[in-house]
Amino acid sequence: MELIQRFIRPEVLIFDPYSPGLSIDEIREKYKLNNVIKMASNENPLGVSPVVQETIKRNAPLSFRYPSAGNPELCRALGLYLGVDPGRIVCGNGSDEIIDLLIRI
Repeated sequence: MELIQRFIRPEVLIFDPYSPGLSIDEIREKYKLNNVIKMASNENPLGVSPVVQETIKRNAPLSFRYPSAGNPELCRALGLYLGVDPGRIVCGNGSDEIIDLLIRI
């Protein structure tokens, strides 16, 4: 524990851990409901947009390939849009991955 305290601010050490909400199936079972629309956990109750579904279908044949690390195409586009050097932008698969990358650094 002493090593952790040397590198992590005390305010961070006292954070309560994140507690994810129940899944839709767990809510149905717990409350005996047939229809549940979940508005928590940053989920979209409308589902995947048709544009995203079509993009997934179009790119499915390439899903056996690893993507480019760091998503350079997205970083370039964001950099151009924001007027920022793309090297200063970090893209990830959600905030959990970015936090994990920061901890690994």
